[in-house]
Amino acid sequence: GASQDAATTRFYEVLVHEGTHAFMNRYLSNRPLARWVEEGLADYMAAQVVPNSRASRKHGEGARLALREPQSAARLFDKTDLTPDDYGLAQSAVRFLIEIDAKAFIAFVVAMKQGANDRRALAEAFGFSREKLARDWIQSCRWRAARSAF
Repeated sequence: GASQDAATTRFYEVLVHEGTHAFMNRYLSNRPLARWVEEGLADYMAAQVVPNSRASRKHGEGARLALREPQSAARLFDKTDLTPDDYGLAQSAVRFLIEIDAKAFIAFVVAMKQGANDRRALAEAFGFSREKLARDWIQSCRWRAARSAF
């Protein structure tokens, strides 16, 4: 029934999310990614692979939160412990970076796996700062919200 379908969907979502963590932990090195990238990417992958999952709605929730509370978006980058809302913010930010330039996103991840922090990796891969990322991402959220594109 419906609850069985929901449980199966949730299982697949968690499997992809945690599988992404497992893969990224071993990709190129055992150096960690910035927490917001780690969780945002894991949720992004779950949303892509399991389109009817909760993860597939979280980026829209995160984008709406970023619009309501831009300071929560800016604070995300320094957090090591994420709240449930932060997962939506992180996925929204990761999704934004991937949509800008997927190859640059890969270079961003590779730089972190080679030892760069997220600030340096962003500068190297995308040529901008966290502050510019936050501004442009929120502007993109505003544009999407105006078109009901979440």
